[in-house]
Amino acid sequence: MTLATDQRRIQRTLGDLGEGRVGPLLVAVAGLHGNEPAGVYALQRVIDRLERDRPELRGRFVAFAGNTRALERNVRFFDLDMNRAWTRARMEALGRGERLQPEGVEDVEQRELWSALTRVFGEAQGPVICIDLHTISAAGRPFATLGDTLRNRDFALRFPMPKLLGIEEQIEGGLLEWVSSLGHVTLGFEGGQHDDPESVRAHEAFVWQALEHSGLLRPSDVPDRLEHDACLQRAGRGIPGIIEVRHRHPVRAGDGFRMEPGWHHFQPVEKGTLLAHDASGPIHAIESGYVLLPLYQGQGDDGFFLGRAVNPAWLNLSRWLRRSGASDLAHWLPGVRRKDGDPSTLQVDPAVAQWQAPGVFHLLGYRRVRPGDGVLEFTRRQE
Repeated sequence: MTLATDQRRIQRTLGDLGEGRVGPLLVAVAGLHGNEPAGVYALQRVIDRLERDRPELRGRFVAFAGNTRALERNVRFFDLDMNRAWTRARMEALGRGERLQPEGVEDVEQRELWSALTRVFGEAQGPVICIDLHTISAAGRPFATLGDTLRNRDFALRFPMPKLLGIEEQIEGGLLEWVSSLGHVTLGFEGGQHDDPESVRAHEAFVWQALEHSGLLRPSDVPDRLEHDACLQRAGRGIPGIIEVRHRHPVRAGDGFRMEPGWHHFQPVEKGTLLAHDASGPIHAIESGYVLLPLYQGQGDDGFFLGRAVNPAWLNLSRWLRRSGASDLAHWLPGVRRKDGDPSTLQVDPAVAQWQAPGVFHLLGYRRVRPGDGVLEFTRRQE
């Protein structure tokens, strides 16, 4: 399933409905990876239906294509994975109007997309919700991804499909992580395998539900509403509702990484099971849980992830701790101190708290960032 190369150049803005209206702003981005066109197709279909039926929009809905040049060529990217480019350093450089030299395709695409996003964020006349649409290279059912803030949880839990927590701790430079740091609600959606026509259908269902759950459409104005709900509910059958991402196997140039055939997303795995090979030899699961996002394509630096089901009681405890202000007392824990000049970041002595630290600080609303100077660092998210 590809976007035809003989059609006119893919436009950055796929649709902009309800401009100037007071109410929520729902922004959808699809095709940050150019070999993932299903989200673009789905957005085009939803926009066509909205323009035809003209239901009352109680806010604004804007849809953007991510990497337009890569979408035209059906390649994941040319010079840089565009969903790894939203680092603080790059965004601060963009904010200063700087350009990288020499400037690659994704540098241009990111600058154009961020200019468009900045414009619509600045025009918002209500809360901002940003969704990012993707597909995967392996077989597997649709699911959502979210950064673990209470506002993101509140939005994500309205949807019936499985959800992954914590993937943003394993990768750096994701679009939604940056948008979330600005205080907006964010939710990612992976609609299925790249070339599966059902992926377009899943994306349509998700976008229609996002329009409803963001408050832009009344339930009665959502066409085929029960079918959309059933589509996403089927995705969650037999799978835990929430899975925390605990491990990432990185792929580097020259690794010769190859996933063992037959693995699919959300497949249970036992510790020690053979998952892949690279130049160093066999790669086994370091713990039991679920295989997530196994890599079966040429481009990409994530070989696979491993995750574990989250007990709903953990989410309830976490919500209570964050609401009660317990997060502000975390620096009093043994082996923990605030980072000089950055009160939102805690530095943890790994000799004291290496094993219990991630779980404890996740409860309190902190995410793990890259270690520095022999310590583990955790930064408080904006709730």
